[in-house]
Amino acid sequence: MDAGPTLAAQRQVLRGSVGTAKTPSEVARAEFAFVEDLLSAESIPESALRENYRAALVGALTNNGEVTSTKHVGDPAGRDATRVAWRSGSLSLAVYLDSNYNFLASTQTAANTGESGSRVITERRQTSAIPQDLLIQLGTDRVEKTFWS
Repeated sequence: MDAGPTLAAQRQVLRGSVGTAKTPSEVARAEFAFVEDLLSAESIPESALRENYRAALVGALTNNGEVTSTKHVGDPAGRDATRVAWRSGSLSLAVYLDSNYNFLASTQTAANTGESGSRVITERRQTSAIPQDLLIQLGTDRVEKTFWS
């Protein structure tokens, strides 16, 4: 069984995500955005980014001092979650994760303008076939497609 990544390995992954960021706050924001994008990507199967890796990414992120983690807070839908947050000046970003470090929601707020936004996952299904309700919408007739002519 895989013991999972070390904190040092995860910090190395995060360091590669910072691009041209220079200040500690810019680095923390770039790392935060990278982890948020990775954890919220719906195209990555759970088996490709196992729980111990998701936990290690969050641990490495919160280890830098600019990002905080608070357990047992309500996400925007009222579910029990862990909030991972970054704040700089009037801008605050938060990601909400379930107890298995799966993405539940994210929020961003600019206090000086009053602008805010959120993204909330309300349903997650794993299937081995196309769900019946989706088949009803899409239909079952096969249509030949040509990609190159």
